Amino acid sequence: MFAAHSDTVLSIDAIDDLLISSSKDKTIKLWKLKEKDSSYQLIGTFTGHLESVGCVALAPKTTSFFISGSVDKSIKVWSLKQAMKTFQKQKKILPKKKEALEISNALRSIYAHEKDINAVKFAPNEKIFASASQDRTIKVIYLKLYVLIIFFKIWDSSTFSAKLILRGHKRGVWDIAFSPMEKLLVSSSGDSTLKIWNLVDGSCLNSLEGHNGSVLKVNWICYGLEIVSGNTFIRP
Repeated sequence: MFAAHSDTVLSIDAIDDLLISSSKDKTIKLWKLKEKDSSYQLIGTFTGHLESVGCVALAPKTTSFFISGSVDKSIKVWSLKQAMKTFQKQKKILPKKKEALEISNALRSIYAHEKDINAVKFAPNEKIFASASQDRTIKVIYLKLYVLIIFFKIWDSSTFSAKLILRGHKRGVWDIAFSPMEKLLVSSSGDSTLKIWNLVDGSCLNSLEGHNGSVLKVNWICYGLEIVSGNTFIRP
């Protein structure tokens, strides 16, 4: 066990020897696995969000960048390569500094939703990521094309003007997951339903019912052939 955040940890993601964590203390921390004792060393802290950081996700293929979503309604894209160089320079300048080294310059900051952001996830190919919010929307952003395609809204990144508005969930969206095939996305919501979306045109292919409470988590299993989900416990 290792501690560094000053408040509750809300989200973690890990790939290979890197781990990132986000917290109610408005920060994100980067950790690196030490092979000698299998513990994690704190490399540095990312600051810039104005409220609790509820979700983080590492780029699954290259781990060269990551994204974060916050109660401040923004999504930030961070470069891990630039961050590691900055941390190394800071360490040389201030070798005796005991506090966590900091970086506050994100690659991109997007005011993405009208309410808290509950989840951010990458597609397996890293070309797109999605965010889910209490404002009942899911937004899917195409990174390399710099076109923001958003479920319920499609945006042009140069103007951030909405091109398409779709409506689906009746309450906040708690979780999302890309299928291994990358053409589908599933979402779970406080309205007790799951929805399966077509990533080609943004249409809702199916709405799955059966839960009797907010569906907080969802994921694909069996190579994308099945979906597993979990809801809040409601006392009889």
